[in-house]
Amino acid sequence: MADVGEVFISYSHSDKDWLSRLVSRLPDNVVVWDETQLEPGRDWFDDLRQMIERASTIIRLLSPNYLSSAFLTNVEVAALLERRRRSGARLHAHSPDAGCAGHSPAGY
Repeated sequence: MADVGEVFISYSHSDKDWLSRLVSRLPDNVVVWDETQLEPGRDWFDDLRQMIERASTIIRLLSPNYLSSAFLTNVEVAALLERRRRSGARLHAHSPDAGCAGHSPAGY
């Protein structure tokens, strides 16, 4: 697989197990950014935006939990779409219901 650079994964807190499964299946040359790397006491929203800005690929881990989150669907998705529009970042969706053993649209 070609070097895909840095990947930001957008997911619901309730789906941390699915996040771990997805990350474990990514190639070693992929730098993964997600909100587990946010540090307490810092401006988490600014740090989140910086992660999104660094990513050349964005994966949304879609689940009922994700879709029911007002923050994810209204705020974070807007930032993801803006990043894609402005800089051409690749934006993909992966459904836990499809199973992590299957292939995601991102090809991972």
